[in-house]
Formats: sequence, structure tokens, C-alpha cells
Amino acid sequence: LPFWGTVADKDEEGYNEAQQSYLMGEARHIMTEYGNHPSFGMLSLGNELWGSKKRVSEILCTLKGFDNRFLFTQGSNNFQFVPEVVPGEDFFVAARLAPPVNGQNKHLIRGSFATCNAPLGVIQTQAPSTKYNFDDAIMDDEADTKSMNNDMPDNAADNSEESGIIAIQYGTGVKYVRANKSNGKVAAVLPIVSHEIGQYCMYPDFDEINRYTGVLYAGNLDIFRGKEKAAGMEKDFERFFKASGTFAVNCYREELEMMHRSRYMAGYQLLDLQDYTGQNTSLVGVLNSFMESKGLIDEKSWRRFCSDEVLSVSFDGYIYEDGDIFNAQIILSHFNPLMDFEEKELICELFYTDSTGAVESLMACARSNIKSLSCGTHTLMDFSCDLAVRENRQLTGERLILRAGISGTDISQEYTLHLYSRKAVTDAAQSKLLHSVTSPLITSDANEAWNSLDKGECVLFFPSKVNEYIPGFYCTDFWNYPMFRQISIRTNEEIAVGTLGLCIEDEHPALSLFDSEMYSTPQWYNIVSCSKGIILDGEPFEPVVQIIDNTDRCHRLGLIFEACTDNGGRLLVCSADYDRLGSCPEGRQLILSLLSYIARGQMKPATHITKEYFSKLFQ
Repeated sequence: LPFWGTVADKDEEGYNEAQQSYLMGEARHIMTEYGNHPSFGMLSLGNELWGSKKRVSEILCTLKGFDNRFLFTQGSNNFQFVPEVVPGEDFFVAARLAPPVNGQNKHLIRGSFATCNAPLGVIQTQAPSTKYNFDDAIMDDEADTKSMNNDMPDNAADNSEESGIIAIQYGTGVKYVRANKSNGKVAAVLPIVSHEIGQYCMYPDFDEINRYTGVLYAGNLDIFRGKEKAAGMEKDFERFFKASGTFAVNCYREELEMMHRSRYMAGYQLLDLQDYTGQNTSLVGVLNSFMESKGLIDEKSWRRFCSDEVLSVSFDGYIYEDGDIFNAQIILSHFNPLMDFEEKELICELFYTDSTGAVESLMACARSNIKSLSCGTHTLMDFSCDLAVRENRQLTGERLILRAGISGTDISQEYTLHLYSRKAVTDAAQSKLLHSVTSPLITSDANEAWNSLDKGECVLFFPSKVNEYIPGFYCTDFWNYPMFRQISIRTNEEIAVGTLGLCIEDEHPALSLFDSEMYSTPQWYNIVSCSKGIILDGEPFEPVVQIIDNTDRCHRLGLIFEACTDNGGRLLVCSADYDRLGSCPEGRQLILSLLSYIARGQMKPATHITKEYFSKLFQ
């Protein structure tokens, strides 16, 4: 139904008889006029409703009595923080299945959330992995199926003794509602559908502006473009769009694969597939506002993880060291009853790649014949192999490609893994490297760094103090920054970091030993998470690795950048915590790459830094 609001009971404040009568009439018209349409299978009372659970159930049961051909639900994400099944519904749509406890929630069934609706989701808070699913959130030992059963008595929906007024997000603002305490956790006694998944924001494509004419002219995009020009980042527009957009698509993929790996998840609703130009502009689309591809992913690739047949490989993480054992499961989400797997073969292969990332040689392979499958989620095969860096790749590490596919079909999947050599990052190897040309000072102390620069020396600087910065956060922003910042301020909640991933000069010699794309990929997760986006506004720095800020703030945010002093000192800054970098393979590899860049005498920074500006940043 076309309703986003409160459904009060007849004896409650806010009861609107005309409104409810209109909505029930609309429902009857919908069922009468469109009831025979083959795509009309489910009916919801509205979006994120509040009010009386008892009254919602009464309306639901009345409509079900009028025409029971459909599957009914009380609404999409009703009573958001205190969800509860009500009598009469056939499936349940929510973003969480229980209220938070002490700021934690084990029953989130979506990968990302607004900060004002925290706790955040697994895509936002955990290192990238294909191991995650929502099964434990849906079905676990804590579930109280007695109070949540769909056959509960009519008065069960409002039997809570405790209630209170809470502030909730309502459109672009805040609304205060009375929320009865939930009976506990919603158990999977009904099919569970995840509500409004996705919402991964990206940078604008300013080339779209000229597509809008007349009253539809894109004044919003024009404002964003003007602010970014004023910030001196005009030449970065295209790179920011491609980097943030590709990263956002990968976040969508990660969440969609989680949905398909979850055996107890009945379905999901993507909030949108195209940009939404309202609510301060939400650029979350794989398609633009014209419903056209942005060129970030093609249809065939999208359907690999968003379809009725999705193959995925479940493994712990994307980062390994030589000598590790790679263990994985190949999982098929199979919901097309017309798909026949008889005499089909599952093939899983792990490849070495060359310096360009192209497949070079086979490391391991496994094959298995697939038998007839019922619809559902199935583990088809286990896959395991020993990982080893080749002798000629020990300094750079390996990029591996993992491929899985089913013969005779288009069902396939591919992942990129990173394998680092333990030998390459030993103290002995670094010592040999450092003495090849020049030996930089490695420090986290600003005074020590400047004293060395003042002598015309080279410094690799991991600042322990940064005066103006945005905290490092791996995941891209949710929906859009200004809307939820406003809501967070009004509800006195934490404001989102609001950044849009990394823009990386991946061919810069400082990263020659750190294999990278021009956008955020999993080997950057631990690095970004222990870093600060140093605000470099007003200066002509060209960061090697830049954190992309949203178009509301427009900061130039440096994670790795270089500069020189007037007397020949050369500075390479990495804003990540040095000790935490040293605790993970990818961090140690990054340090090695930065050291190698300086030691080979390649540094020729174009930007000068004065003592005053250095002090402003770090002292």
C-alpha cells in the first residue's frame, strides 16, 4: 500500500479513521484490478510502519479475508527496532530480527546501516570475507519460538508491559513514536526477507549533467561540481567516479552473495538499482537516473551474484602468506526449478597471474559431478590447496585468481586473492634493500622527521599525531551523507565517517611491490582501518593514495603522499599506524614497497612542503 506512517488503534491518540478507510479501500481496489496479474504474488501494508501491532494485524486479517490469493505481510521493516510477527502474515520483512542489547545486535539481516541506526552491518565493520552469512542471525539457540509463532493469540502482538517514546528516522527527518517492547527475537517460523539491502554510495558522474534539461536540470549535480572545482579537484572527477563506483559495486556483490549463502534467508529487497535524486541525492545506483548502465559492471557479471542461480565460494579472507592452506566451500543458491544439473560438472581452479593480472599458470584444480538438486542452498564441494609464492615473485607477492563454474551453463564466479612471501618482509631483506641506494629515516615522531628533512635527508613518516583528519573507514558511505548527518545531529547519535573508498595511483612506483587496483580492494581493509585521512585542503598535493570524500565536505584526504623541502629533503607520508601495519601481511608488504621506493632513489616529489605547513599538519 502507498503508506509510510503510523497505524494507531481506535482508542489511541493519532487514530485517523478516514486515512485507514482510504487505505483499506485502496487495498481492495489493488487486489480486484491487479489480482490476476502473474507477478502479483505478495501484498504489504506499507513501508516502515509504526503504531499498534494489534491494529496492523486486524487490517491484515480483514484484507486477507477479502482475497486470500496472495502472501501477506504487515509491512516492510515495521516497528524497526522492536520487530515482531503479527497474526495473519505469511512472510516477514525486516532489517533486524531483534532489538539491540548493550549496543550490540546479533540478529541483523542486512549488510549495512546508517550510523544513526547503529549497530552497523558486517560489510561495514568486518574485513572482507566470503565466509559471512545471515543464518545465525535468523536461526539460533536464543530464539523464543513460543512467543513469536504465527499461531499466537490475537492479543499477543500488544502484550508487552513496557513501552516508551523513541526517535526514529522518518524520511529525511526525525519522528517520535511510541514503541512497545519486543517480546524477544523473531524466529524463522515464517519466510524471512531482508529489507532495503545495498545503499552503497558513490561519487557523481558529472558527465550526466548535460543530459538533464528544462525543469529537470540537474542543479544538485551542478552544485556538487562547483564545490569540487573550488576544492581544486576538478581533474580527479572521472577517477573518483570510477574508483568509488567500482568499489560500491563490489560492496553490493559482497552483500548479495551473503544473501545467497544464507540457507534460512527467503529473499531480499534491493532498495534500488538506480540513483535516487531525492533526499539530498543518493547516488547508490548501478544504473543512473535514466535507468542506463554507468559502465561499472555489465549485465552478465551482475547476474553472477544477483539471480535465481548463484554460485559462490566461501573462504576466510582474501589475504594469505606462503605456506598457508587455502580452504573453501563451493555453494550453489539454486532457485530455478527448470535448471537441470544432471551430467553437469563443477570445476574449481586457482591460478597464478602475471604482472598484468592475466592468468598465467594453474596452481590447483578440483572437479566434481553434480547430482540432481532440489531448490535451495547447497554445498557442492570442498576445495583445499597449499599456497606458495614462486621464487621470482617473492619480493612482489602473488595475485591469484580463483574461478568456479558449472559446465554447460553460464553459472560461474571469480575472486582475486593476494599471497605474500614471509621471506620478503624479514628484517634481513629490508636491511639489504635499504642499503642499496639510500637509507631513509623511518619515524612516527614529527620533530624527528622534520629535523631529518631539514638536513636534506629522506624520511618515511608514519605520523603518530595528525591535527586535521577524517578517520579511516573502509566501506563506502550509506545512502548519502547529508541526510543521515542531519538525522544523527537531531537524535544525538554518532555521525558517519562519510567517505567513498580509495582512489589509488596504482602504477606509482611507491606501490611497485604492493599489487593494487585504482579502487579499494580487500588488501587495503586493515591499512585503511588504522589510518587517518589527512586533510590537505588548499595545497597542491597529489596523493598516491587518496580517500575520496563526499561532495558535501569536499576535503582532499591523503593516506599516502610525498613532498620535498627547499633544501632537498624528501618526505613520504603514510597515515596508517606503523605498529598495526606490521601486524598483518599486507601491512608489512606495504611498508616494504614504500621503503623500496625511497631506497631505489626514485623519489622526485613535485610538491614542496614548508616547516609551517608541516607543523600545521603534524605538530
